[in-house]
Amino acid sequence: MKKYDIEKYIEKVKSGELENKSVGGSPCYIFDEDNVVLVKYKNYAQYGTARSDIKIVKEKIDALADEGVPCICRILETQDEIEGDKSICWVLEEKAKGKPCTEYRDMNSVEDEAIADLANYPEIQYLGTDQHIVNGVPYEHIKDMVYATSELLKADIGLEPKHKNVFYDADPKNGGFTHIDYLYHKNLTNNLCPWETSTLVMGFAMATLMDTLPKSATQKVRQQMVENLKKAAYKVIPEYQAYKPWIEKEVPTNDPEGMKKYVEGLEKMRKEEIDRNVRLIKNGEKEIWNCRPSRVLLENIEYIPPKKVDLSRVRDDSDWLSETVEEATKRAFVDEMQAEIKSLLKESEKSNKPDSYQMS
Repeated sequence: MKKYDIEKYIEKVKSGELENKSVGGSPCYIFDEDNVVLVKYKNYAQYGTARSDIKIVKEKIDALADEGVPCICRILETQDEIEGDKSICWVLEEKAKGKPCTEYRDMNSVEDEAIADLANYPEIQYLGTDQHIVNGVPYEHIKDMVYATSELLKADIGLEPKHKNVFYDADPKNGGFTHIDYLYHKNLTNNLCPWETSTLVMGFAMATLMDTLPKSATQKVRQQMVENLKKAAYKVIPEYQAYKPWIEKEVPTNDPEGMKKYVEGLEKMRKEEIDRNVRLIKNGEKEIWNCRPSRVLLENIEYIPPKKVDLSRVRDDSDWLSETVEEATKRAFVDEMQAEIKSLLKESEKSNKPDSYQMS
């Protein structure tokens, strides 16, 4: 792999030869001749080193790139220094392909009246010129992005899918998405149940995908992109494939046998979440008050309802302290789960057998 002299690039920036090209956030300097970018991260020295985990991030990104994971930029070199009361971390990285999604988001924006009027003309998908983007990012680009997002998060690399941190190259053959500005989060997905990992990946991927849409994109276009996202996720995220019926709430209401399996699956998931929370509490990684059911379980609460719901707080809508029946049911479900976790912890303490709380 080619070696880069980061000091050479830093000196050029300090000499004033280059203009800051950042569209928000940390200063960014582009060296087109070498296809690299130099980013200057700052932090008050009293609060620690800027980007203190950058070497861990570099190691993980290198490993993913070596494995052929798409949609990422290698970090080439880093250098720390002190500038007055600031801690500086210079990061030299590969230049992302395409352009930042800030440009896609704002390009050819139309007046509010025109946007509102689009609903009356479903055959009109876009009032601008870049039809390729708005009529649907190619499926292969979406699939690569979803796969990369999954691999990054599983490697404890966090993302901020803001417009400025996502680049897109519209070339159907060689283009695609690129994420920049990686953050290290220890145990980002290790402590999540498989369906929670899946929904986390989907959330990041959805935010990334929607960044390519101008404000004037119609609901029809947005829905098509969402469908392509789900199709891609089913192909490349094993957890989504395994738990899709519950994640997407595909309830087989007209199939008694299928309905039975659906409810049994939810109960199994509930028990796995309890098992995981007990384990995390025993390891000192979580507090009981922070144990809540996953979004997937809460959205399926009608099929695994709490045994008893206290409706005493359900009052007239005019009372600002009031709860809806749905809110009361969710509260009861959370309370029930926490009570079961407490019971299992107490049983474990009594028996003094570390693994006694585990359920088959």
